[in-house]
Amino acid sequence: MSFLREHYLAKLIRDHGLLRVAELGIWKGRTFLHLLAHTEATVIGVDAWRHRPENDGVPGGETYATWDMDAYEANVRRRSAAYGERAQILKMETHEAAHQVADGSLDLVFIDADHSEIGVRRDIADWSPKVRAGGWVTGHDIDWPTVRRVVEDCFGAYQVGPDNVWAVRT
Repeated sequence: MSFLREHYLAKLIRDHGLLRVAELGIWKGRTFLHLLAHTEATVIGVDAWRHRPENDGVPGGETYATWDMDAYEANVRRRSAAYGERAQILKMETHEAAHQVADGSLDLVFIDADHSEIGVRRDIADWSPKVRAGGWVTGHDIDWPTVRRVVEDCFGAYQVGPDNVWAVRT
């Protein structure tokens, strides 16, 4: 098995003793559920689980038109119930959920939601303040031009991990 994003993030969390994590863009729950199963962290998962007609007018976004969002959400909720209060799900847009999380209260945020330039920029702006000094702002799909452009603009230098994960220590 190759070293995937969920393995990389779980190792980062364990190696640095991180206890409060957020994932933006749960989708089918692969990363969310793995982090719950393989770390001691409380994981806040954010996903609106909705289709986006015509990309909401945002260039570079996805419509998710063929995805069975109700089934994905139900599966994640069912499987994460075993983790009790460590699994916290916010069904809303990432910019709305940012208001639910106190600044400096997270050890790590993993950004893997709206991959448009506007979406990535907004998620970094909204969620970076949520991460304490010495924590990690991370994300997925650094191979996407929209993601790479924004990450380089916002942070300059960043680490690249397996499975197209990017990471910045705050």
